[in-house]
Amino acid sequence: MKPTLPVASPFVTRIDAKGSVVELSGSVPTDAGRAAILEAVKARLPGRTVNDKMQLAAGAPAGWQTCLAAGVSGIGRLGAGSVQLTDGRAEVVGEADDEALAQAVTGEVRAAASRACEADVKVALRAAQEPNLTWRAARSIDNELLLEGDVPDAATRSDLLASAARHFAGAKITDRMTVANAKSQIWGGVADLGLKSLARLRRGEVVLSRQDLLVRGEAADTAAAATLKEQIARDVGKGYTGRDAIEVRTDAAIWAEAEAKKKAEAERIALDAEAARKAGEAKRQADAAALSEKQAANTAVDNKRKADALRCQTLIRSAAAEGIIQFERAKADIDRKSFPTLDQLTRLANDCPEFKISIEGHTDAEGTDERNQKLSDRRAKAVADYLAKAGVQPDRLTSAGYGAARPIAPNDTAENRAKNRRIEFEVKAN
Repeated sequence: MKPTLPVASPFVTRIDAKGSVVELSGSVPTDAGRAAILEAVKARLPGRTVNDKMQLAAGAPAGWQTCLAAGVSGIGRLGAGSVQLTDGRAEVVGEADDEALAQAVTGEVRAAASRACEADVKVALRAAQEPNLTWRAARSIDNELLLEGDVPDAATRSDLLASAARHFAGAKITDRMTVANAKSQIWGGVADLGLKSLARLRRGEVVLSRQDLLVRGEAADTAAAATLKEQIARDVGKGYTGRDAIEVRTDAAIWAEAEAKKKAEAERIALDAEAARKAGEAKRQADAAALSEKQAANTAVDNKRKADALRCQTLIRSAAAEGIIQFERAKADIDRKSFPTLDQLTRLANDCPEFKISIEGHTDAEGTDERNQKLSDRRAKAVADYLAKAGVQPDRLTSAGYGAARPIAPNDTAENRAKNRRIEFEVKAN
C-alpha cells in the first residue's frame, strides 16, 4: 500500500539563490514536481550548486509548479534573490542595478504566474557607488564662466557645456574640464543643478566635491536667495548633500558701491590736480634756475610713478584678498582653486608692465621657524613661477618668504592662523 504523505499547512516552498549556491527548502508535492523545479533552477541559474532540502508533503495549492517556475525565472533574470510560495501567494525578492530591469522582472513574473497564484514581486534598486570627483564652475561679474575639474565621462562633459551655453547666453565660457572615466547615473544631474543655480546669481561659484554640492555667490534679492536655497536642498540627487553660502547684494547696494568708486575717483583726480598745481608753482618759483626746474620736473615724474605703482598695488592686493590663493597642506603645491585668482593677478600685473612686483610668503606659527621659513619661500616662489608661466616677465618678479615672522593676527585660533597663512604683493616704483 502506498504510504500517505503528511499534510503541510500552510504549504510553503522556498528557493534562495545567493552567490554560487541555490537552496530549495520547504514542501514539494511529488517527485515529478521536484524534478520539474530542479530543472527550472538549473536552466535559469546555471553553474550554481543546488542544495535540495524539500520534503514531500500533501496540500500543495493549485498552480504550485507554475508559480514557482515564474519566480525562478524572475530571480534568474536578476542573478540572485528568493522565491517563497505560501499556499496561493508567491513572494519574489531581489535587487536590480536599474529601474528598467526591476520593472521588467516585476511584469514578467506576474504575467508568468498569471492566475495560478498571487505574485508579490519586490525588486529593490541597488545604490550605485558614486565617483569621488572634484568639479567647479565659477561665474565672474563680467559674465565669464569657467568650468574646471573632473567629470565622469565625455558625454557628461558635452552635456555640461551645452547646459552652460543654454543658461549663460552670451557668456565667455572657458572649458578646463577633464574626463575621469568614472560611472554615475546622477552625478551629471547634480552638476547641472549647480549650473542652473549659478545662473541665477550675479556672480559666484559651484563646487561639487565627492558627494557634496556647494553653491555660493551673490543673489539680487532675498526672494531669489530663498528660492535657490530651497531648490538646492530639495533637488540634489539621492546620496548627495546640497549646501549654499548665498549672500544678498541688491541693486541699491551695487549703486552705492558705484557711487563710492566715483567719489574715490573724483578725490584721486583732485589730489592729482593739487599735485600738478603744486608742481606748477614749484616750477614757476624755479624758473630762474635750470637745475631747480629739472629737479621739480623729476619730482613730478617720480610722484606720478609712485602713484601709478600704488594704484597697481591696490588692484593686485584687492584681487588677491577677494580671491583664493591656497596650497596643499604643508606643501608649496598650488591648489587648483587658486588658478582663477592667479590668472586675474597675471592680467593686472601685465597692465602695469613698467613696475617690478615682490611676492611675499607668510605662514602661521605652527612648526619650526626653519620649516616655516623654507615653506614660505617655496610658496612665494611657486606663485612667482605661475605668474611667469602665465605671461608676466620673469625679471619683473621677485619672491621671498618670511615664515611666521610677520603675523597679521595672533596665532591663537584656527581662524587667525588661517589669516597668517597668506601671500602678499608689493608693487615697486623703482
